[in-house]
Amino acid sequence: MKFSVAYFLKLSVEKEGKLAGIKFIAKDGIDLPPIQQTSLNESAFFGFGETADFMFKPLQAGIYNLHVIIADDFGWSQKWVVTDK
Repeated sequence: MKFSVAYFLKLSVEKEGKLAGIKFIAKDGIDLPPIQQTSLNESAFFGFGETADFMFKPLQAGIYNLHVIIADDFGWSQKWVVTDK
């Protein structure tokens, strides 16, 4: 996932009402060293002029929802259906 923002926002992924976790892998176009690549339940807010890359790797099949929250009061979601190979 790669986002550039015009507002402050944060991201999370959930499955069955529980946070599934994302991995913070790059900031402002630069890959983070492996020791700084952090697994998170949700991102911190980031905003104007910032970019961030996150990785999501589902551990099992199911329906996941990506949530993008803008300034704690507005956002959107996208459903991802993950199947076994």
